[in-house]
Amino acid sequence: MGLLKDLGDLVQAGVIPTETADAIRAYYDDRRRQSPNRVILLFSIIGSLLTGLGILFILAHNWDQFSRLTKSVLAFVPLLLCQALCAYTLLRKSDHSAWRESASSLLVFAVGGCMSLIAQIFHLSGSLSDFLLTWCLLSIPLVYIMRSSVTSLLVLAGASLYVLQSLNTPENRDNWMGYLLLLAGLAPHYRSLLLSNKDQPLVSQHHWGVSLSLILFLVSLGNQYDAFLSPAFFGLFASYSLIGGLQPFKKHSYFARAFPVLGYAGTAFLLFELSFEGFWDKLPEKNLWQTSALISPESLAAFASIAIAVWLLYKRLLVESPRNLHPVKYLFVPFVWCFGLGMFFNISSTAVSFLMIGLGIYEIASGLRNNKLAGVNGGLVLLAFAIGARLLDYDLSFIAKGILFVLLGIGFFLVNYRILKNSQRHEF
Repeated sequence: MGLLKDLGDLVQAGVIPTETADAIRAYYDDRRRQSPNRVILLFSIIGSLLTGLGILFILAHNWDQFSRLTKSVLAFVPLLLCQALCAYTLLRKSDHSAWRESASSLLVFAVGGCMSLIAQIFHLSGSLSDFLLTWCLLSIPLVYIMRSSVTSLLVLAGASLYVLQSLNTPENRDNWMGYLLLLAGLAPHYRSLLLSNKDQPLVSQHHWGVSLSLILFLVSLGNQYDAFLSPAFFGLFASYSLIGGLQPFKKHSYFARAFPVLGYAGTAFLLFELSFEGFWDKLPEKNLWQTSALISPESLAAFASIAIAVWLLYKRLLVESPRNLHPVKYLFVPFVWCFGLGMFFNISSTAVSFLMIGLGIYEIASGLRNNKLAGVNGGLVLLAFAIGARLLDYDLSFIAKGILFVLLGIGFFLVNYRILKNSQRHEF
């Protein structure tokens, strides 16, 4: 980097002493050794995956000609080789993240391949759900032994696929318990990444992986009382928005900060989806106040996510004025009231539409105040969707609907014109 090149000139000019220059060089040398080369790391992982895939194809070509004993030996050979590679990496290359990540990734796939081959050779029965759970449980120790974030992401993907199996078969309805167990197994590694204060791709990928996995987890809970998932998602997205402002997440670029991005996008999507009357018309018929509904996994998830959001909001209000909070962080509070009323009265679709309109007006006002064109257009989009949802529910003529949409389009042009005129007079 430029600073290291100029150190000699700075020493000769007497700006800094030789000891300071040596300390700076030592600091950057140590930082370079600890920071993985992203290109080498990427191609090492890709090379590992391609190598494993090639070996599988070679074995598959002559698989039927082998005896059962030969097949069993061949099933364990890749596993043993990958274990030997991991042992070599720990002994000789433990400081090289590319070696650790590629070796552990190979071993993860070797474990899964060995399990599936042994099951096929000896005709062992079992479900895909059990296979995924066992595979993930066997892979979790690698996360800590090899200090591998790629393995953590692979286990997280496997856990998400495992919990989604509950959507296909009723006997897998309890998969959410195993999913939480797997998530607890990965939690210490994720916590160490947060505390490391490193802005690396694998850290931001964990943010995206964890946030998306939790969304899939809530989706998998949908069953008889899936109406409870609406407040559950509101609480989850509010929690995302609230923790997105914490220090471990602030240092990343905006789109690398998965939690605030998904928190805002998820809240806006829910407001639009629930502004239609279809959901609320059927809500009173679901008998959600019965004991069986209140102790269902969907209800427990809703109570848990709302409780977490309330706690995070309380902690935020201790250090920040309510006027400085974005509405996405507390919209779950009025929605919970709308949901409670919706179980008895058919007024909640209109109330949710007002929440969406209020969010749109806030974005427009904030964008105009700060001369942010993106914020203004985002608010206009929210208004357009909110009004559009109401138009689809109401029996209006095509002419009336057309006039309203034309007015919205004119509003887009006028507001953007005002922002552009202001930007010519003032610098952003």
